[in-house]
Amino acid sequence: RARAFVQIQQGCDHRCTFCAIPSFRGDFVSRSLESLEQEAGMLASSGVKELVLISQDTTYYGRDMYGEGKLSELLRRLARVHGIEWIRTLYLYPTMVDDALLDAVAEEEKVCSYLDVPLQHIDDDVLRRMGRASTEASTRELVAKMRDRVTDVALRPSFIVGVPGETDEAVPQLISYVVDSKVDHCWVR
Repeated sequence: RARAFVQIQQGCDHRCTFCAIPSFRGDFVSRSLESLEQEAGMLASSGVKELVLISQDTTYYGRDMYGEGKLSELLRRLARVHGIEWIRTLYLYPTMVDDALLDAVAEEEKVCSYLDVPLQHIDDDVLRRMGRASTEASTRELVAKMRDRVTDVALRPSFIVGVPGETDEAVPQLISYVVDSKVDHCWVR
């Protein structure tokens, strides 16, 4: 196995209107930094070269256990594990992406410059209906910041269409944003 998916937490503290995960998985519960380092070492000793960190919101990692976000520290620690060559993170909640995370992605050679961000939509009303904290303005600012701070970043946002209350104008607005923002990969559900 060249790649392993490593679950860094269970559950979610966000209450997006389109998602049922908190109702059956509960609130966010992080694993310890030490347990993740240990698992990474065991995986590396078995031949794994790439770690893919997964959770419902990787950017929230550590807030429940340590009182503050620890994803950037986790990335830096895992980058020191002998035998691991690539580290990728999935599902970066847009309003939680901070400078420390972007610095870790930019500075750590083993951390892939691949940012998987579920933006979900660009229309402010649709985002509000979804229970998301982001807006069109904050989304545009975040994408510009990620491009500015992480050299050769590959952006892979995901979007949802067909949300109850979505207007006929909101869909072309989203399509226009996807085309204009020149994302590298895109998922639309």
